[in-house]
Amino acid sequence: MFCLQLLYLYILITGVYGHVINKSGDETTLRRDISLLDLVKASKLPAQWNALESARLVEGRVVLTPKTNTKGSIWLQDPFPIKDAFTVEWTFRSINFSGKSKGGMSFWVLDDTTQLDDKLYGGPNKFSGLQILIDNFSNYGPSVRGILNDGSQEFKQEDIYSNAFASCLMGYQDSAVPFTMRLSYSPKENHLLKLQIDNQVCFQTRNILLPQKNFRIGTSANNAGTEESFELLRIKLYDDILEKALEPNMKAMPQPKTVQKIINKDTGAQTMKEKDIFDTKKSDVSVLDIYKKIDQLEGKIIGNDVSTLLTSVDNAIEGQRKMNKHLDELLTQLKLFAHFENKDLLTKDDTIIPDNYKEFLNMNDKLGELLKEQESIRMEHRKNHGEITSTDVLNKLFLWMLPLIGVILLTAYHTYKIQQEISKTKLL
Repeated sequence: MFCLQLLYLYILITGVYGHVINKSGDETTLRRDISLLDLVKASKLPAQWNALESARLVEGRVVLTPKTNTKGSIWLQDPFPIKDAFTVEWTFRSINFSGKSKGGMSFWVLDDTTQLDDKLYGGPNKFSGLQILIDNFSNYGPSVRGILNDGSQEFKQEDIYSNAFASCLMGYQDSAVPFTMRLSYSPKENHLLKLQIDNQVCFQTRNILLPQKNFRIGTSANNAGTEESFELLRIKLYDDILEKALEPNMKAMPQPKTVQKIINKDTGAQTMKEKDIFDTKKSDVSVLDIYKKIDQLEGKIIGNDVSTLLTSVDNAIEGQRKMNKHLDELLTQLKLFAHFENKDLLTKDDTIIPDNYKEFLNMNDKLGELLKEQESIRMEHRKNHGEITSTDVLNKLFLWMLPLIGVILLTAYHTYKIQQEISKTKLL
């Protein structure tokens, strides 16, 4: 009896605890009125959802591609208003095929004004909003990609990979166990946009700003001629970001990588080397082609650019040489004039004398000879005529002084001109 009471108490506590957990936190923001929850019990799709093309409800799941070479989609009929943060969870799977295929499955969060069609993986090829694509046609195998469009581009299948802003690897094909993909966005978390698959992070970014407006939520698929069956088991919509999306990224899904097998020709040993993503592009280009292009570039550089640069350098050196020579001449002239000023107008080696200074020195010599001649005449006259009267001396002295005065004036004029030339030279 006591054991039965303990068991009954345990059941009550467990029930109350479970009830509190279900009604708290994330469950309070779940939009049950528009979510696809209990499809197992449903005999037809709820009125809030529209199935297009080949999509149909079969045994508790929405089969988008029920047979070979089919496509289908399912869309929320009324716009989903995004006032702040939101979360969308899709539970899906792919069965009956495994391998490379042009088919794929897309999950859409689009502007409610987007016109729907089935040109791109069963959905619109020209849209405004966000597309999450799952396919197995790229060089990296089955993967998940995020694509944005503002409505200005009309995408083709070959444009998808180059326009994806993020991706991760995911082996989704022919799996009986379904996957749960969670897309979360919150402006309060610095515009966090995060994609998780089975609680593992595929990608996240804070560089995307989604406007607060009405969006159209949907899922589409195209098996591209294969028997691949894309199935949707559940869709949950929340008016806020979930706590699981804010947890630290402890687990991350693998990112695309390419490896190269290297075989040692001597030993036969095999090693795997990871290649950069840029090495995988244009892999049909051989090493010989690369060498040829390098040779062409080298020829162009040597034939054109280097010769032009060398010519320019030679011209610059020659110009600098002429300038140095001109400066040397100017310095020589300055030294010469400075030497004339300090050494009584003589040159540095006392041999080179300008013409103007030669005339001045010749005049000085003539004046000295004239004085000597006057002295000799006076001595000779004294011997022949005795004493000379003062009047005669003054008269003769006056006659001799006239040319002397002229010589002195001429000397003063030349001295003045020489000082002017020296001043100009110093200024230069």
